[in-house]
Amino acid sequence: MTTELESKTLVSPKKIRQKYADVINRKKPRLLSAFWGLDNGINGLDGMPITFSWLINPASIAPNDFRVIRSDGIFTTPTGATLLPANESNETQTILLIGDFGDAATDVRPVRVQLVGELVGHPPNSTHSKPFFNLISPPILPLEAGPYIVDAWRINPALLVSDPNASTVGSTFIRVVWSGGITDYPTGNEVGVDVTQAYRLTYLYQGKIASLTPLDIGDLNDGDNMHDLSFPEIPADAKLLSIILPNGYVEDPNGDPNPSQSFRLKSSSSEDAPTLKWRWRYETPKNFAGAKIKARGTLITDTDPDADGYFNAMSIKGKRNGGRITGLYPAGTSIPGNTPYAGDNLIDFEKTTTNPRLTKNGLQFLIEDGSYSYVFFADFLESPRHLEYHSLPPYTEGPFAPNSETSVSFQISLIT
Repeated sequence: MTTELESKTLVSPKKIRQKYADVINRKKPRLLSAFWGLDNGINGLDGMPITFSWLINPASIAPNDFRVIRSDGIFTTPTGATLLPANESNETQTILLIGDFGDAATDVRPVRVQLVGELVGHPPNSTHSKPFFNLISPPILPLEAGPYIVDAWRINPALLVSDPNASTVGSTFIRVVWSGGITDYPTGNEVGVDVTQAYRLTYLYQGKIASLTPLDIGDLNDGDNMHDLSFPEIPADAKLLSIILPNGYVEDPNGDPNPSQSFRLKSSSSEDAPTLKWRWRYETPKNFAGAKIKARGTLITDTDPDADGYFNAMSIKGKRNGGRITGLYPAGTSIPGNTPYAGDNLIDFEKTTTNPRLTKNGLQFLIEDGSYSYVFFADFLESPRHLEYHSLPPYTEGPFAPNSETSVSFQISLIT
């Protein structure tokens, strides 16, 4: 079933690029990632680093501040919570949780982490701390997933004063924060020149995009999840665009290599970070005899469609049958119970149609009850239409109860 665009028809790429929404910045703390790095690897217990957008006051951290939701429906409280192996006061973004979070042998795994207590922290390059609470992590990838970049930011040199691991060359420093501890792949040793030369930073200055290779990497030999890349002087008003590292250069404690990384840095200026806001909804047809589905909300995408007219979804809000949608599931991976179908989280706004829709690879997201939805445009059917695949614990593969696959009417329109 094709979609309908709410009035106002097609918006030109030029007008789209002029459409700015509020930027996601560091004014509010976020739980950026939770990474199942080790199964039974710490005295028989699991290790799971979780990373925040703020630096955390060590005195505010306690194991019972956190709750881990597992795929078998069990909620667990960590037995330990520590900043180690990070050992410097400017490295308190990541907390290592220790406990029984799953068992790879029986396909029980952690699904997400909730902050149920209170932490105290502040944004990087700031000194004003305040308490925060009630956060939830993005979906946790399977144990075999490799490490990925979760944050990157320009370091105020004052933070590196008296830091014994700081690089002594260069004058501009960019901290790259990974999902978990990283070493050289495949040796497991500390990274060397090959990794340094493989990193790339891109930035925009005076209308031109530049690409730089780091001079050096600081913050080594401590086993944590951070690399401080040093560069020659980069103008303070340059817009940092991305950190790039090809696949197979670093590995996590489980020995899994990194997939190719192209991390987009978030600007602190709304003028530097254009986004688009869309309104979406889908539901089962009125004459549908089965269980009814009704979902709606908003979606934030980038502003620059690719050659095929695809916009990349960055965040999602909304509800499905009353349950709050808590976030997008990462593109390029399959939601639990939907292997091998990986979503791409793209909005298809082709030049030949006025009806924006999803791609055949689909949009995928997590709901607060622990279920997942994967909505896609089935162009391979005799009568092409949107379908929703909904996955529930214990996340068996395929559209078998309690999972479902249902035809839905999907609509999305640009908010102007």
